[in-house]
Amino acid sequence: MNGALFSIKSSTESKNIPIKTIIDILCFLAVIIVSSLWALLIFNKTAQAQEGWYVVYGNMILQGMVPYIDFEFLYLPLYAYMSALVVLIFGDSLLAFRAIGALLFVSIAVVVFFILRSITPSWIATIGSLISVFALQGDVFFIFYDYHSVFTLFAYLSIFFVLKAILEKYKGRDNKIGLYLFVAGILCSLATAIRPQSGVMMLVYFIGSFIILHFLTERARLTLRSIGYFFVGILIPALLTCALLIYAGAFSACIEMVFFGGTKGSISGMLIGWIYYIYPGLIFYPLVLVPFLVYISFRRSDKNISVDKADLALCFLAATFVVICTVCMFSSLEVSMNIAQHHPVSPIGPSWPPVFFILGCTLILTLFIKSFIQKFRNEDIIFFDLASLFIGGSAIVIAIGAATSGPISYVGTALIFGFVFMTLLHRCAELPRTTIKRGVELLSVIFVTFLIVTIVAPKIVTPYYWWGSSPSPYVDAVYATDVDYFRGMELTADEKYMYEDFEEKANLYLGSSDEMYCYANIPIFYVIANKTPTVKAVVPWFDVSRESTIREDLDYLKNNNPKMIVFNDHTMDAVYAHQELFGDKSAHYDLYVWLLECRDGPSSNYGVFQTYSGSYNTYLLVLE
Repeated sequence: MNGALFSIKSSTESKNIPIKTIIDILCFLAVIIVSSLWALLIFNKTAQAQEGWYVVYGNMILQGMVPYIDFEFLYLPLYAYMSALVVLIFGDSLLAFRAIGALLFVSIAVVVFFILRSITPSWIATIGSLISVFALQGDVFFIFYDYHSVFTLFAYLSIFFVLKAILEKYKGRDNKIGLYLFVAGILCSLATAIRPQSGVMMLVYFIGSFIILHFLTERARLTLRSIGYFFVGILIPALLTCALLIYAGAFSACIEMVFFGGTKGSISGMLIGWIYYIYPGLIFYPLVLVPFLVYISFRRSDKNISVDKADLALCFLAATFVVICTVCMFSSLEVSMNIAQHHPVSPIGPSWPPVFFILGCTLILTLFIKSFIQKFRNEDIIFFDLASLFIGGSAIVIAIGAATSGPISYVGTALIFGFVFMTLLHRCAELPRTTIKRGVELLSVIFVTFLIVTIVAPKIVTPYYWWGSSPSPYVDAVYATDVDYFRGMELTADEKYMYEDFEEKANLYLGSSDEMYCYANIPIFYVIANKTPTVKAVVPWFDVSRESTIREDLDYLKNNNPKMIVFNDHTMDAVYAHQELFGDKSAHYDLYVWLLECRDGPSSNYGVFQTYSGSYNTYLLVLE
C-alpha cells in the first residue's frame, strides 16, 4: 500500500504490523494532546461581546420564531437549529458553547490526521494536521463553536470518506465503496446546510473529480451505481431541510435571503471577491520552494516509504517543542509580545494564507499536468498523486468558498497548510541522499513549528480583533462573575465590569414590557437583559443584513423608540469600508447616523447612562 509506514513484504509483514500500529497510535495521540492543550488553555478565557449571535438565534427559535420570516439569517437553518438544541439542553451558557467548540477543534485535527494518514506515513500526517488546526484559528478573530468550525468538520469528513472510496477502488475492493460515498454525500449535504455556497462548490468539485478520475485511470474509476449512493446521501439532508422550510412557510424567504440577499453569502462575491486580495501573496511567493516542489513531483516514484528513528524523533521533538512554546507563551505575556512583534502576519496587508493558497494551486496544477502526461503515455498513475490531486483540489475549493467577498483567510486555507507540508515531506522522504533528505525534513519541521508559534503568540496578546473591539490578553482573564451567561468563564477586568454593570442597569431601567435594541454586532446583551429582539435584523451588520430589512428596522425604531439602546460605535470608517466592499449601504449609513443623533444630538430623547470605553466603545442609552 502506498504511504505505508514500512515497506510491505510478505515475509516481514506480520513482524512489522505491531510496530506500525504503535507508531500510528503515538502519532494519533500527539495530534490529540497538542490540539487539546491549546483548546483547554483558552476555551473558557475572555468573552468578547461580538460572539453571542447564535445563542440569541437559538432562544428565538425556542420561542417559536422562524428564521427568514421572523428574523434574518444569513445561511441555511441547520446551524441555527443546532444552536437552539444547545440552548435547550444547557441553557444560556457561553461555557457550554465554548466546550463544544473545543471538542470541534480537536475533532478537526483528528480528521485532518486521518485524511493525510490515508496516503502518507503517520509522522508526516501528524505534522500536517497540527499546522492545519493551528492555522484554522489564525485569523484576527476565531470562535471555536462558530459555523465555520461545524462546516469545516463536515467538509473534511466528506473529503475523508470520498478518499476512502477512491482508495478502495484503487485496491480493487468494491464492497464498501457505496457505503463510503453514501456517508460522504450526507456529510457534504450537511456542510451545504451550514454554508450553502461553499457546500455547493464542494459538490460540484466532487462531481468533477469523479469525472477526472474516470478519465485518468481505470483503477480509480467509480461506477455509476456507487456514485448514485453519493447522490442519495446528498438528497437526504437536502430534502429534510426543504421539508422543514416548507412546513414553516419559509422556503421562498430562505432562498431569497441566502442566495439573492446581497449579503456576503452571495455566490458572485464568493467566486471572484477573493481575487483582489491574492496579490500580496505573490510578493512573498517562495520562488525557491515552488520549483523544488515541481521538480520532485515529476521525479516521484512508486515505492513505499520506510520510516526510521530519525523521522519519528523529528516529529515528536517538533510536537514537544510546540507544546513547550505554547505553555511558555501562555504563561508569559512578555514572551508572547516579543514574538508577536516579529509576527509576519497582521490584520492588514500581506499574510500567509494567500502565500499557501498560491503554493497549493501550484501543486495542484503540477499534479494535474503530470497525471495527464502519464495518461497519454499509458503510464500508471500512482495513488498518492491521485489522492493528492483530490485533497488539494478540495482544499482550494474550501478556501475560495470561505473567502466570501473578502480576502483568503486562515480558516479557509487551513487544509492547504497541511497539504503543502504533507506533500513536501512525503516526497522529500524519498530523496536518495540521506543528508539532503534529513536537511530538507529538518528545515520543513522547523518552519512548521515557527508558523505555529507565530500564530499562537499574537493570539495570546490579542485574542480577538474586529473593527476596533478587542479584549485584553488571555493572561488578564482571571475574574469570575455572577452574570448567568458567563458562569464558569474567566473574564478580563473590563469585561467583568461591563457585563455586571449592564445587568444592573438593565434590571433598574427596563420593565417587563420595555423594548431594547442592540447595535451592531452585539446581540448577546439581549440574553443578559432577558429580552427578545423586536427587529428582524438581529445582527445589523453590513454584510449580514439586507438593506431593505435595515430600512424597515430603522422606520420601526424611529416610530417606537426602544427604552434602552446598547450602541457599539464602530466609527464611520466601518461604514465607508463596507460601502466600498459591498456597494450601496445607504440604509446602514442612515441607521448609524440615527444612533449618533440619539447619543449626541442636542434634541435627543436619550441619555448616555454608561460608557464602556477602551477596546469596546459601547454606550448605554436610556430613553428619558
